[in-house]
Amino acid sequence: MFTFLSILMLQVTIKLIILFLILMDCYVFNKSILFNIYTSILFTTYHHPLI
Repeated sequence: MFTFLSILMLQVTIKLIILFLILMDCYVFNKSILFNIYTSILFTTYHHPLI
């Protein structure tokens, strides 16, 4: 149970970090290659059945 919870927390933290990076990237670079990479990663992680 504890391991499952820690894995879940880790995934949430990673997603928050990615979101923060997207926001920072939007603010600094507006439309960049990194932004596209981040959004594609975020999209795949959110729509992935295992995550």
